[in-house]
Amino acid sequence: MQDIGIYVIQTLGGLYAGICLLRVLLQFARADYYNQVSQFIVLATRGPIQVLRPILPSWGRLDSAALVWAVLVGVIGIQLSSFVAGYGFVGPIDSLSWALLGLLHLALNIVFWGMIAVIVISWLTLMGGMQISHPAVSLMNQIVRPFMEPFQKILPPFGGIDLSPILLFMTITILQKLVFEMAVGVRLIPNFVFGY
Repeated sequence: MQDIGIYVIQTLGGLYAGICLLRVLLQFARADYYNQVSQFIVLATRGPIQVLRPILPSWGRLDSAALVWAVLVGVIGIQLSSFVAGYGFVGPIDSLSWALLGLLHLALNIVFWGMIAVIVISWLTLMGGMQISHPAVSLMNQIVRPFMEPFQKILPPFGGIDLSPILLFMTITILQKLVFEMAVGVRLIPNFVFGY
């Protein structure tokens, strides 16, 4: 029963943590607020963020209230998973560092898989003449774009082929390895952490 409980917490909580993190990325990317998917993300996170916003105003492109809420969701998930597993309370420093590493890992995965989706859809559009105009596709393009721009300055398109995603994928892989090393250093238990 413990495994089932942890599975349910990690699946549903991880999904909500992902939505919270997408809220942070929407603000960072200055994505279209009126996109249907954006509206769903905003509605799903509105209540807690409205409570936190007077205390934690945004810093430029960073929605600090949304980020703090995502971290709190991660900490709650760690504590719930630990109690269900019979380990009891996880110390505040451990749970905070685990939650931050989990969210960082999740953010890297969102950008990685978002970039793959954008590339595949662009190939389908170019090769097959398909027009894919789903709001999620538009939103993913907007979220991935700020992460691509620095690499496009380093490696501009050659003959209409954009090779800059290779640099982005390499950077994400290196960062994932660093996050893994930090997770080992703080003795993170993957089964308890959203994003792992």
